[in-house]
Amino acid sequence: KERAVEVLQTNASFLLVNHGLGNSSSGLWSKALSASRQLFALPEESKAEVAAGPPTADAPVVRGYFGVGAESGTRASRFECKEGISLAAGERSVRLAPNRLPKDLPPEQLSPLETMPAQLRLLALRLADGIADVAQQ
Repeated sequence: KERAVEVLQTNASFLLVNHGLGNSSSGLWSKALSASRQLFALPEESKAEVAAGPPTADAPVVRGYFGVGAESGTRASRFECKEGISLAAGERSVRLAPNRLPKDLPPEQLSPLETMPAQLRLLALRLADGIADVAQQ
């Protein structure tokens, strides 16, 4: 914890290793990366079936696929040259808007994509708690 605070004070960033999400081929990180490669390799028609629509008053949070340039919502002033998928990171987030994933891939292949956001959230909270503990000393 102390080392993270020291590095942040001098460099403003650091690389977190041994975080528990796994860097090996059997770890969650590798499985999520593999699942995302499979998802984004699908034909456009398959990805379009789970497209994230624009937010509305009834559904302010959207989940699903967004194609190249569609995420920013400000296409006239800025073009984002990427595609992506918006996923919930926990039970509360899923209640706000459930995840929308393509049916072309088996659920067991996509499950790391649903697991990863929640695990990253927990990791971020652990890190923030540790930094807060050191800062209060």
